[in-house]
Amino acid sequence: VAKTILAPVTHFRNLFSATGFSAANGIFFENSAVVGKAFKDAFGPLQTGAPIKRAVGKLIGKPFDEAAANAKYRELLELGVVNSQVQLGDVKNLLRDVRMGENLNIEKPLESMMKKLTAGAGRKAKAFMKGAEDLYTAEDDLFKIANYAVERYRLKNAYGKAGISVTERQLKEEAADIVRNTVPNYAYVSDTVRALRRLPLGTFMSFPSEILRTTTNTAQRALREIKNPALRNIGLKRLLGLSTVLAVAPYGIQKGFQGIFGVSNEEVDALKEYLPDWSKNSTILPIRTDKGDLKYIDFSHGNAYDVAIRPIQTLLNEVQKGIEDEDVLMEGVLKGMAQASGELAAPFISEAIYTEAALDIIARGGRTREGRQLYTEQTPSGEKIKIITNHLAQAMLPF
Repeated sequence: VAKTILAPVTHFRNLFSATGFSAANGIFFENSAVVGKAFKDAFGPLQTGAPIKRAVGKLIGKPFDEAAANAKYRELLELGVVNSQVQLGDVKNLLRDVRMGENLNIEKPLESMMKKLTAGAGRKAKAFMKGAEDLYTAEDDLFKIANYAVERYRLKNAYGKAGISVTERQLKEEAADIVRNTVPNYAYVSDTVRALRRLPLGTFMSFPSEILRTTTNTAQRALREIKNPALRNIGLKRLLGLSTVLAVAPYGIQKGFQGIFGVSNEEVDALKEYLPDWSKNSTILPIRTDKGDLKYIDFSHGNAYDVAIRPIQTLLNEVQKGIEDEDVLMEGVLKGMAQASGELAAPFISEAIYTEAALDIIARGGRTREGRQLYTEQTPSGEKIKIITNHLAQAMLPF
């Protein structure tokens, strides 16, 4: 656990993933001044400690107002925008499972070791662990707060140009709803999926299950915005962002590594012949050592969206063909996401069995073989993925 929270690589991946969530929603295709201000303003409400924020406030020329920052954070907490980091939620629950984190503080697992230290050193170690936990959450919150600010800005701008009257509260609630449903959120992970951490099916299934839900929601949101004249520009940017993260960025990063290390396409193909099964279909970043040996980084295991690439790529291809029927497009995405969810349980449960069961539910319009209705045509697509994943997770749990 300490390695998870304290490792610099963990924090880098957290920031990398959060950047991907913003990019997938087209945030970085908005006015750079607006995006920059959103991130600058997002720093204030973060719960990272007043002394740090005062120091950073001086650097960025924005004096820190603790009372205003805390009031803003409380509002964001009420809207469900912040304090919903998925991986950290899983870590905390794992600690409770083994009776080591009953007060939800990450530093508890080290308590027995700290007893061997002096009281002063123990307090410092606890404070350091608490600081690492706060930083982990703050990294996630920073991007969510910035996303929320940009979403609210572009909604207000779009409605204003279209002559549509909306209140400030309506703007806030719609922007918060977008963030809650397009960025992984621990509050939306079912108890059943959380319980799977106790089985040898992967400790952190909550995160990939949320990727499937939020990616589906992002695609559906983009399609609905494109069909709405007032929001069409936002929808196009969102779909462009999603396609960039899923298709353009991985390909571009791979080609960049090939250029830096002088690795040809033929060498990459040859390298793939020797990959283990779990990396056969991954995006590979080749590296050449000083001795000329080829090594690689499995980029797919660091790319949060990798599990959703295939179904969304199919959606993009259909949109390029001119197909705009949301029901037809989302049906294909739903089936693709159900197939992708089967990979979450492999190799402990046959991917074919899991996928067949998921598609079986979809074919009957959300009804199980026993006749129980899990969802209807009116259920949002992201919610359908969540319901299917939860239903199949229940089937995997013993007894």
